[in-house]
Amino acid sequence: MKLMRFGKTGEERPGIELNNGQQLDVSAFGEDFNQFFFAEDSIAKLALWLERSISEIRVLSNYERLGHPLDNPWKMVCVWPSYAKHFITSLSAPERAGIMGENAAHVYNL
Repeated sequence: MKLMRFGKTGEERPGIELNNGQQLDVSAFGEDFNQFFFAEDSIAKLALWLERSISEIRVLSNYERLGHPLDNPWKMVCVWPSYAKHFITSLSAPERAGIMGENAAHVYNL
């Protein structure tokens, strides 16, 4: 299952994509995909809710606008592609850090 959000800009709602590619509206679950969702055991709760409610969940059309998967992202972590390549080829970390953490407000100008 992949987490996603869909809808008009600024009005996105949570959805999921199943392994078979089918996309579902899971806004009736009652939680959005934000820092609180990931701080709790909400992925397991979502999976259990999905099993119980699958016949009542709206299937999304192919024409729904997809947004970024997180509501109000609070942090971005970036790994430079060359960092992984360097580590694999030399089995040592490069002298310069290849991982950067940044407040998402700075990245997205929120």
